[in-house]
Amino acid sequence: MTTSPPHAPSPFPRRLIVIVTGFALLRVALAATVPILDDEAYYWAWSRHLSLGYLDHPPAIATLVYASTQLFGDGALAIRLPSILFAAGTAIAVYGFTRSLGGDERTAYASALFLHALPVVATASFLTAPDTPMLFFWVLTAWAIWRALNGQSRSWITAGLTFGAGLLCKYSMGLLIPGMAVLGLARYRGALRDGHLYVGLAIAGILFAPNLLWLTANEFATVRYVYGRALWMAPIHPVANAAALVAASLLYLSPVLGVLLLAAPGAIRRTPPGAYLLAAALPTIVAVLQAAASGRGKPHYILPAAILGIPALALWTGHRIETWKRLGLIVGFSFTVVALAALSVGPILAPGMIRETIGWAEVRERIRQVAPDPAATVLVTGSYQSAGQIAYATRDRYVVLSPTRESAFGQWAPPVRYRGRAALIVYDPATPLFQGQAGRLLCNRHEILDPVVIPSPRGPIRTFAFIRCEGLRAAELHRP
Repeated sequence: MTTSPPHAPSPFPRRLIVIVTGFALLRVALAATVPILDDEAYYWAWSRHLSLGYLDHPPAIATLVYASTQLFGDGALAIRLPSILFAAGTAIAVYGFTRSLGGDERTAYASALFLHALPVVATASFLTAPDTPMLFFWVLTAWAIWRALNGQSRSWITAGLTFGAGLLCKYSMGLLIPGMAVLGLARYRGALRDGHLYVGLAIAGILFAPNLLWLTANEFATVRYVYGRALWMAPIHPVANAAALVAASLLYLSPVLGVLLLAAPGAIRRTPPGAYLLAAALPTIVAVLQAAASGRGKPHYILPAAILGIPALALWTGHRIETWKRLGLIVGFSFTVVALAALSVGPILAPGMIRETIGWAEVRERIRQVAPDPAATVLVTGSYQSAGQIAYATRDRYVVLSPTRESAFGQWAPPVRYRGRAALIVYDPATPLFQGQAGRLLCNRHEILDPVVIPSPRGPIRTFAFIRCEGLRAAELHRP
């Protein structure tokens, strides 16, 4: 009698696949029901004007949206599909990274739970943004470098591929490297003699070269934009600003789990995985605190460091810390449930809750009535957010101008090119740029048209102003 050979164990257990698939389906449901947000519409507009770089970010997000919408159309789910897939891939990568760091199956599965207990990951990762694919490549690069430093030298090639791809998603990918370099020089100097390291660096350089050429040709416009744009928060005091950002970041991560994730690499720093994760996370933490002190930080900026804290927390053992882990999961998933309820039920109970998504269908219809010929009239608005929404609502049939320094629309539609043309100015009067003087500022002659008012049982939710413009001046405007 013969016996069949035993089956090799699956590298990813069934319960991991269940949780990853479950959250992916949840994101699909959200993606299909939540209207497109301002930044998502903006990235969709980029995908209609592919370039090697954009004012705000590298080109990967535009390319991903272009590929998805070419295959599946311009609906919200198609625009968001790349983010949904990358979010699922990040969960699997976190599991594999934790196993590579020495965790067993139970520990690695715990890391996947920690990831999905982060409200910003569990709910917001269905949205189209450069951060989601960047985080996927961030984890893969950290995983590959760890493997390369621990005897698997061919992983330097993998690290080069994933690091170069991550840079094309978001420049903050570069923050993974300083700590790695310091740690490598301190503990892994033998890696400098490994030829695979230099092959990996060359691959990363080749992948990033097109965007670097674009930056050079455009006098590093992205750098000037980042340092010249308006502050996100009033610079009251550096310490107060940093404290406010830390508090907001912990809400994004959930308070208990956020603290644990940021503390975990330091808690196990005496182990090789702990020292590695701490070195990888510190540059991001320092950069975020510096940005916060100057009023330029945003809560989600800390997420790459928190992601590196996930395997560290999974590997952190002890009776007391296990209690805190369970509490972190309970609080994190509770925050997630509240966020999901707000996204699904909130707009029904409070129609104006996600204000930026409201009114664009009505705006599209008014544009078609007032300017039925897209070739005869250009559209002008006061912010990149409105420009993106108008471009998406009209499916890019009109030329849309955003005459400010803070918009990538100027790359393919510089306002000076349309000087003297007939235009329709469309804007939310709440936008501070025009301050009620759009016609005088932008037109030789103008006619104020009836506004579009979006009603609700409790009163108007939003109002859009329309101005017919003859002889567009196309002057660049600056935000106050």
